[in-house]
Amino acid sequence: MTGANALNHVIFRGAGTKSFGANAASTTNFTIESGSGTVTLPSTNLTIAGNYSNSGTIANNGGTVYFSTTSPATQTLAGTM
Repeated sequence: MTGANALNHVIFRGAGTKSFGANAASTTNFTIESGSGTVTLPSTNLTIAGNYSNSGTIANNGGTVYFSTTSPATQTLAGTM
């Protein structure tokens, strides 16, 4: 993924490594499915404004993950953080 991205309902599936690189990104729902390969987070910021589900592998790239939602919405966090 390149550039500063506003993504909607991101789902990682299928074998192979996925990477955000150095670019900041924001998304609503964020899902990593089992068997999807390693997902490398941005080295800057990732903002998740919806639900988070991780059944796969995440690689920290030195960045920060923010969980942000608009009140009174509720976020569901599941799986490996």
